[in-house]
Amino acid sequence: MRRRRISLALAAFLWILAVPRTVETFSSLLFCKCVVFNATSGVFQTPNYPRAVSKGTCYLYHFAAPPQHTVRIRFDTFELEKRQAKCVDYVRIFEKTADGEIDDDSPHDGEYCGDEITPNAYFLSSTNHMILYINIEIGADSRGFRGHYQFIPNEKYEMNAIELSPCEFTANTFRGSLFSPRAPYYYLSNTVCTYHVPPRRLHVARIRLIFLEFPHNSCDLHFLKISEMKPKVGQGVLLNGGRGHSSCVDGVGNHLKCPKRWPWPMGYRTIQ
Repeated sequence: MRRRRISLALAAFLWILAVPRTVETFSSLLFCKCVVFNATSGVFQTPNYPRAVSKGTCYLYHFAAPPQHTVRIRFDTFELEKRQAKCVDYVRIFEKTADGEIDDDSPHDGEYCGDEITPNAYFLSSTNHMILYINIEIGADSRGFRGHYQFIPNEKYEMNAIELSPCEFTANTFRGSLFSPRAPYYYLSNTVCTYHVPPRRLHVARIRLIFLEFPHNSCDLHFLKISEMKPKVGQGVLLNGGRGHSSCVDGVGNHLKCPKRWPWPMGYRTIQ
């Protein structure tokens, strides 16, 4: 009987030692300071920027937009401790959280440290929430980061087109806008989409490209091809376009077909 009591006491002692470690690991995000950004636009930065962030701290920046909005953040500066074998001071970005809640097991969409986020780099949410998890263990002399955010109404990206089949669209008005699918969020990988601009009697089809962003140095996979279908005449292939790129393609009463494929970038926007 005495031996059993000793065994039970030892088991209870070991359990008490084990539980705090498990709880701390599971709920570590609960100890982070949380900052909520819910204005239409504004500035975000590390505490005391441009002075170094205090070591041994963590923060959760929650960008909470209204429903049917997309969160867009742009970094002006980014400076944390550089990556060695791994990041020690880092920012993790969560773009796909449906309800604005994460835990220690939630998958992130990118981890960055050092100067890995270049000036003017921006990120987009696939829902109306985005979260930055900021973990600072060293601090040292790094300045942290500063940037701007904006909530974008999704209605700005509604197309004047009918989806005939998955990723095949036809324009149904004399004038309107076309977007890459999931705009303004990133385009799906390994996908070919087709946009038809049907002929209109006694009208000229004119497409003005006002935004184009593809990955660089991969022209065999990432392109926007514009061609006339009746007769079938290629108008050109647009490759590695940057922001602000503009191009016009005219077809006299002809059917224009615009297939495209790329793995992650913003895509494009056109006006008929």
